[in-house]
Amino acid sequence: MFRSAAGFVAVLLLATAGCSREGHNEKSTPQKPAVVSKAPIATTTVKIAAVPVDVTAFGSVSGGANSSASLAFAEPGRISQVLVSVGESVASGQTLARLDVGPYAADDAQAKAAVAAARAAYDKAVAGASPQQQAQTTAQLDAARTQLAFANAQLSRQRQLFAAGFTSRANVDTAEAAEASAQSQLRVLEQQLSAQTHPWAPDIAAAQANLQQAEAAESAAEQRVGYTALTAPFDGVVTARLHTDGETVDQTVPVIVMASSANPVFTAEFAPQDARRLHVGDLAHVSAQGSDDVSAGRVIAINPSQSNNARAMPVLIRLGKATMAFGPGAFGTASIEVGIRRGMVVPISAIVNDPTTGASQVVRENRGHYTSIPITVLGRNGSIVLVDSPILHDGDVIVSKGAYELPAPTSARMPSPD
Repeated sequence: MFRSAAGFVAVLLLATAGCSREGHNEKSTPQKPAVVSKAPIATTTVKIAAVPVDVTAFGSVSGGANSSASLAFAEPGRISQVLVSVGESVASGQTLARLDVGPYAADDAQAKAAVAAARAAYDKAVAGASPQQQAQTTAQLDAARTQLAFANAQLSRQRQLFAAGFTSRANVDTAEAAEASAQSQLRVLEQQLSAQTHPWAPDIAAAQANLQQAEAAESAAEQRVGYTALTAPFDGVVTARLHTDGETVDQTVPVIVMASSANPVFTAEFAPQDARRLHVGDLAHVSAQGSDDVSAGRVIAINPSQSNNARAMPVLIRLGKATMAFGPGAFGTASIEVGIRRGMVVPISAIVNDPTTGASQVVRENRGHYTSIPITVLGRNGSIVLVDSPILHDGDVIVSKGAYELPAPTSARMPSPD
């Protein structure tokens, strides 16, 4: 544990070199020159204090529903721009990346031209009817067309929400039924108009059908233009950027991975004796492994299920924030205060470990003599450690710096139990 006997001589500087020539006569015995220590020794005193006692445990962030997502474009194409970086916080609906919109914009322009031509043909057909007949026919067809367009929009919206996990299959089924009903009503109207004896009725029905088909194609083209933007399905943080500008991707290739910021859960494996000191609602601080990030949270469950490890008990902590460091699967250490304890405290720098046994000890100094004192660590708060030892007392002077530079001190023995 300690380097050599030579180091012991070094620490006697204060004991052997501090005597003044004042008060001695010429016949006094000459003092030997002191040996200067290569490493200064600092000391402090053992104190009695009240210290918050924490228990700690290692664990990881667990994923729940919508806790993470691997995002891919809904259409194939070439990536024109990735707009976010790893670790960046993003909001629901925010654009994360874009595809080259050129091919889709051309299809959209062509669909709009087809709609304009179909509408012109429809207007020409309607112009052959009398004003009263024209008004009646236009109102009926417009109402049916509007209802179908609304049903189509609702169905498209519900399908998008279902794909992102924000609606149920029942809502999608309802929207599909409404869209089918609107289509049926429009077909009935068209058949009724076609069966009329007016010479202009079949022409209007055919023109209306062509216009409806052109408008549906236009809607699909506009939707595909919208699919060139990759958006965030929820608030969260970007945890991976898998592709970059200029790369070609399709619907099967994830481009961005993100984790939800909706209060992730950290599962810590506490020793059973420590877990029994915890309560639901206790404040916890979780330090992310490999990061300076710390998140506060509250204990929400203790041993919620039977643990397979008899030496560990799972404790669930709901965290108050999520960054990349607290995404699903991230590791860290939870610290929870379990009370205040009064006892002997020493700085953490004063604790040394026996190189043979690994046992904790401090080195006590008394008039230049050094003794190793075995201790038991009861708890820690920052740089202050709560310790126990029957042969260490309040006010004892201990080495707080340079203990490893000392020669092997005398080892104190613990008192034998009676």
